[in-house]
Amino acid sequence: MKKYFLIIDEGTTGTRAVIYDKQFRAVSYTYTEITQYMPKEDIVEHDFEEIYEKSVAVCREAMQKAGILPEEIIAMGITNQRNTQCVWDRKTGKPLLKGIVWQDTRTRKLLDEMRRMDCIRMHEVRHCGRRYVVNSSPVTLRWIMDHRPDIAEKMTAGEAAFGSVDTWLVWKFTGGRVHAMTYSNASSLGIYDMIEDCWCAPVFEGTGVPMSVLPELYEEVSDFGTTDVFGAPIPITAVIGDQQASMFAQNCRSVGTVKCTNGTGTFMDINIGSKYVPPQTELAAMVAWSIHGQKTYLYERMLPVAGSAVQWLRDGLGVIKDAAESYDMAMSVPDTGGVLFVTSMSGVYAPAFDPYSRGTIFGIHKGTKKEHIVRATIEGIAFSLADVMDVVADQTGIAIKELKIDGGASKNDLLAQSFADFIRCKVVRPQESAGLTAAGAARLAAVGAGIYTLETLPETETETDKFYPMIDEETAKRKLSRYRDAVERAKAWMK
Repeated sequence: MKKYFLIIDEGTTGTRAVIYDKQFRAVSYTYTEITQYMPKEDIVEHDFEEIYEKSVAVCREAMQKAGILPEEIIAMGITNQRNTQCVWDRKTGKPLLKGIVWQDTRTRKLLDEMRRMDCIRMHEVRHCGRRYVVNSSPVTLRWIMDHRPDIAEKMTAGEAAFGSVDTWLVWKFTGGRVHAMTYSNASSLGIYDMIEDCWCAPVFEGTGVPMSVLPELYEEVSDFGTTDVFGAPIPITAVIGDQQASMFAQNCRSVGTVKCTNGTGTFMDINIGSKYVPPQTELAAMVAWSIHGQKTYLYERMLPVAGSAVQWLRDGLGVIKDAAESYDMAMSVPDTGGVLFVTSMSGVYAPAFDPYSRGTIFGIHKGTKKEHIVRATIEGIAFSLADVMDVVADQTGIAIKELKIDGGASKNDLLAQSFADFIRCKVVRPQESAGLTAAGAARLAAVGAGIYTLETLPETETETDKFYPMIDEETAKRKLSRYRDAVERAKAWMK
């Protein structure tokens, strides 16, 4: 009897598989890290073959742990890190280079040049919903063609396929039968024209990137084909970008609801309804999801560093053994001792974009201890989000009174409290916040499989922790102003 949903949650630092029953209770869970290739300070890469192989492995392990047979799986869903891109050979199915991760900044000089092109200036914000950044697909693909003539030749000849992680996994799980990209992922890459409802052809024509590499656009709830990898046919019925998945799971399905996912980076998303409205340049507009012909749109503000800053404390600086230790160490001192950390390891993305900025620690003195730096790291993550909140409120007309947070980094109570202190709002955190991306994909997979409709689909129910501002508003404003001054000093470091 079929009674489970198998979900792949493919993130930046690792891949997990979660199996849910029909009541969306998680009955099995497995996780493994994926290799981060960083040969230079501006290069971050993933091996797409490894991503697929580990996705298969965690699925098998999750089924084995719970004693679940492939024949018992109703449907599979996929949720993925967005904007990590690759090109592979259509005939062999082999990647032609390592995947370029969304944190990678190698294209920053090319981006400066391309922003002066008419096709970019006329379409990036009005049609594609965002000012192009280093990981926007037209920039990434043009960089690949300029630096890898062998790949450019295959692209021009129609022998290469392009996609993000969702595209790759669907391709591999279906044996290359389906070359698909969902609206949530396409709009994040800056290549979907939200006015014309198609790929943005003028941008590809103007930049000389052949559109033959592009996949077919799919709704988040669709028939993505069937996989036979596990020994029995399993339909793939939902694919969605990770931020949109957690937004769906957080019940942010009405206009004005807001969530903030804190994983490798920080992503704040606001539901703006069923009508696309081109944003101001500080925000990005995207499709949240498209279901049965009805699109829901969002505004997003992305900050590239959150949990990865804590990971750096562990792997780079070596001052903590694991992420959980960061809370205890930070709370062992009453404050940062005057230390302030601008966590812009991959550049500043908001309110102003500067890919040449780098992480900078201010205020170190002879009395500074590692505990101060750990606490300054956590507060720095909160400052970076609070810094954009005024811009978001001005451009959306939404006064943020409640912020729903999720993601692995959100488990840190000091980070959650710092959000409340500096954003000046109530912060709500589900006690099971780390698994909401998978939970969102599971619900959509159930809709795709016909088990539920959107009307009968139960909302995510979980106990929540609530945080309220604990410091006075004047102190919060003073600290945030000091942070903004530090950001200005950290800019243009790599120029």
